[in-house]
Amino acid sequence: MLCLTSVWSNILSFNFALICLAPHEHEDGSQEHDVDKFANLKGAHFTPNQKTYLTSAVAISALFGNFIAVQLITKYGVRSVFTPLGLLSAISTALFPLALKSGFITTLILRCLQGIAFSANFPVIGSFTSKWAYYKQSGFVVSTLVAYVQLSPTLSDPISGALCDSDLGWESVFYGHALVCLFLFLLFGIIYRNSPGKHPFVGHNELYKVTVNKPIQSKAELRKIPHMQILKTPAVWAVWLGGIGNFFCVNAIFLFSPNYFHYVLKMDVQSTGAMSAVPAVLQFLVKLSGGITSDKVRCVNETNKLRLYNSLAFFGSATGFIILSFIPPENSFTCFIILSVATGFLGLTTGGFFKAGPLIAQQYSQFVTGNISQTITTTMIIVPFVIGGLAPKNSAADWQHIFWVIAAVLIAMNAVFCILCSASPAEWTKVRSADYTPETKPASTTFASATIGKIYPSK
Repeated sequence: MLCLTSVWSNILSFNFALICLAPHEHEDGSQEHDVDKFANLKGAHFTPNQKTYLTSAVAISALFGNFIAVQLITKYGVRSVFTPLGLLSAISTALFPLALKSGFITTLILRCLQGIAFSANFPVIGSFTSKWAYYKQSGFVVSTLVAYVQLSPTLSDPISGALCDSDLGWESVFYGHALVCLFLFLLFGIIYRNSPGKHPFVGHNELYKVTVNKPIQSKAELRKIPHMQILKTPAVWAVWLGGIGNFFCVNAIFLFSPNYFHYVLKMDVQSTGAMSAVPAVLQFLVKLSGGITSDKVRCVNETNKLRLYNSLAFFGSATGFIILSFIPPENSFTCFIILSVATGFLGLTTGGFFKAGPLIAQQYSQFVTGNISQTITTTMIIVPFVIGGLAPKNSAADWQHIFWVIAAVLIAMNAVFCILCSASPAEWTKVRSADYTPETKPASTTFASATIGKIYPSK
């Protein structure tokens, strides 16, 4: 989870660095900007359109990179693909101070490299869940891993704000993120294994738990993803459309809430960093609790449970944004609380569309869950243009329209999800059903060597 968090934090740090470089408005309306310091810094003078393109560049490169990432992870495994991509993210982030001095094109290239590195995040989650998660705890595992989306701004925004106002300067925002990313991925490459059976610290009983009720397939069979059958499955589209609704809101808030806090609620840069983290913290906590409670609830069937959690998340969030749109910005604390609560509601999606992906796709979860990243990147392309079109001046009236659009998207996407969703494994997952590992705890290591050994060859 920390590696996933680091890759996303590197992307978010750029948006915050641009706020560091922008002129800051005082309460009397005057503006402060260190003219001498930023005179030759081209990144301090990007136009609004250029800033939009720099955000969309991450999304477009991740969108195309995702197709390649899914195939590479299926063929070579998470360790061989995710580790070099993480190192790419660290290197590209460390080069941003030079790029911002060089100009727009160099900065655009580095943003594309960040997007390529990010493209593997959700395929990694899908692959990890299908191979390492005990089936009774799939909700908890998914909720923990996807919580990186909230953990990133929780850690990145306040640290970036503090570094920006420190003597280390705005460059330290990038260098700090790059160093942490480098350390985490070197550690990941050393410790991680693509399958539990190949890890030196996984015992027989633990290996049994993570393989129970999972189909036994060879590597060659796993590589033959039934793409057309998957694309014809309505429940799969329910997952992806749920992702569209969720990440339209998440990208709008996590990428642009610093603008709302700074320009509409008139917070200073350091306060903006601290406050921007609070909605993410709340959503992170709700996301973890949502995954745990979803696994424990037994009074409704799994499909209705998916509908319940997704509806609570989307309708709760939409209601909060509608209320927020009518609160005047002078009541800044009230606005902040409502925004935090509205964003926090989306954490319950770990019991909704996030959980549905692995349940439907089983051994092909890296494709179905992995393509949730396409919803992140698609909305990341759309959201900057929506925000730029609706809030060109970052005024209170502009943001009222943004909150209405977010609420409308959430309500519409939840309706589609509830109609199409399912918690049952799709027909194309039911291969070699006779070889499923039975849910009976082994009495000795004989079972592990005889049955589990068919799943994972000897080390």
